[in-house]
Amino acid sequence: DFIMQPDATGKVYTWEGTYSIETHDVFRASLISPHTEVIELYVKPPGFDEYYLVDEKFFDTPEPRGFISTGPFGIDGNMKPAKTFTFYDIVQGEYDIRVQSTKPITHVSPGKPDGAF
Repeated sequence: DFIMQPDATGKVYTWEGTYSIETHDVFRASLISPHTEVIELYVKPPGFDEYYLVDEKFFDTPEPRGFISTGPFGIDGNMKPAKTFTFYDIVQGEYDIRVQSTKPITHVSPGKPDGAF
């Protein structure tokens, strides 16, 4: 679960965490949030010094490395908006993750998570 916090200017909302990838085959990660349309995913792979925006351009390479899909996630009528990122041949290790929005995030339930990763 994550709660996005505004920066000092109040214009950028961010959550950061670390995620361990233990496969080198296909890896899928979903952002499940009512804010799916305005949040972006950034990753900093193991051994790298900077974050990379994971968008359509990120996957637009001569050798396919994945794709993004959107749609509802859940069961039995308890559906939430989701964005799923599928990575091919991902490198194992610890990834720094940043979920960010430059659009205001209105907390649906103050103090409760804005989403899950």
